[in-house]
Amino acid sequence: GLARNMIVVLAGDVVVAVDGSYGTLSEIAYALQFNRKAFALRTKWHVSGAVEELSEVSELGERLKEMSC
Repeated sequence: GLARNMIVVLAGDVVVAVDGSYGTLSEIAYALQFNRKAFALRTKWHVSGAVEELSEVSELGERLKEMSC
């Protein structure tokens, strides 16, 4: 539920939303509220400017490498 989604978001430094439904959307919202970097990989949710949308897993890997430098 919602409490679990908040715990999942707070446990990490970034959030990667993959496909999903309303639970995925709530995790994206929590990520934004708690200033976590959010990536969307093949989701139906589009949050302009706030979530970086990616089409391939390889893109995610590259972005995460860039962030760790």
